[in-house]
Amino acid sequence: MFAVKVMRKRRETAVMTGEQCRELSLMKTLKDKHPNLMPLLGWRETSFDIQLFMPLYDLNLRQFIKRELVPPKAGKDIVLQVFSGVSYLQDRSILHRDIKPPNILMKCQPLAAVLGDFGCSREVLPGGLMDTNDQPMTPRMVTLWYRAPEILIKDEYGPYGLPSDLWSLGITFAELEKGHAPFQHKHELGMMATIWASLGGYREHAFLRTSENVRSRAALCTKQVQLGIQIWAGFCRVGLCSVEG
Repeated sequence: MFAVKVMRKRRETAVMTGEQCRELSLMKTLKDKHPNLMPLLGWRETSFDIQLFMPLYDLNLRQFIKRELVPPKAGKDIVLQVFSGVSYLQDRSILHRDIKPPNILMKCQPLAAVLGDFGCSREVLPGGLMDTNDQPMTPRMVTLWYRAPEILIKDEYGPYGLPSDLWSLGITFAELEKGHAPFQHKHELGMMATIWASLGGYREHAFLRTSENVRSRAALCTKQVQLGIQIWAGFCRVGLCSVEG
């Protein structure tokens, strides 16, 4: 059995969108390259849509988390597998841009995890991901709860790049441990306030009144947060810690 992802073409022109072209091209490039990245079994184009054929998995990581308490050994195995897949992408300057539990597919026996849904993915330049006339960028590609601080205030702070996927990865690992995303809010500034309040270091939130203060304080905290996420994920990779914390 296999799964089929059907992507509708533009109604007016019956051609693929830029996102659809990138997803198909990237999945063809990554085919059979890494065991923890969703493999493309085949694809077909019709007059109205594009169909991607992929293996059928048991459930996604969010369903796996909600089903029962994740044992430490299983949690560690999932962390290592997903981290390995993301590391492969980062080594090739590929930014996934939508890492979250629903986009991680699971097999239960034996336990296996793969990262899927490359519809938001982009290749990045060394300086970060920039807007172009034919490929405009949007900070809303990344689901809000998993969005890195530099994306939350992208219009103020500037370009974003590969480290933003590490933030999303860290939030996903935290959800694996806690059972829910650690930072939740409906709006970008609310997310920033929640992040800073939880991580400490910024007790007064009057800075949210002006974009200038948001910009300066975000620049200070983002690198510290991402460094912590990278260190934590690295410890998990070599077995120095587990999702129990």
